Amino acid sequence: MNLHPALTLHKLDSLNGSPHVKWGLLLSKDFKLPKFFPPTVAEGPAGWGLFYRYKLDRGISVLKIGNTYYKIRVPSTDQIDSSTEYYAGGHEHDVTSDQKTALIAANIGITESNFEG
Repeated sequence: MNLHPALTLHKLDSLNGSPHVKWGLLLSKDFKLPKFFPPTVAEGPAGWGLFYRYKLDRGISVLKIGNTYYKIRVPSTDQIDSSTEYYAGGHEHDVTSDQKTALIAANIGITESNFEG
């Protein structure tokens, strides 16, 4: 069996004394996937009240629908269901180097600064 260099096949302990042997694929601890942090926007309450100057960073989700990437502030469930890739805003996501390259090349404002590692 040919595995990716970062994957190793391990024999896992049986669960609850079960005699069945479990096997699993585990990532090598030395292998690190790039982390993707979707873009954010600073939003605050409208108007001139007490908290007018107070802003919070809100995540913008990134979806791949068909062959196109989109940045959507609040995606609908239909948009999420029809996407082949979904990166929820405000969260960190492990991505492959191919996904990283595709996100940057999509020309939607995602740059190297949105990634770590």
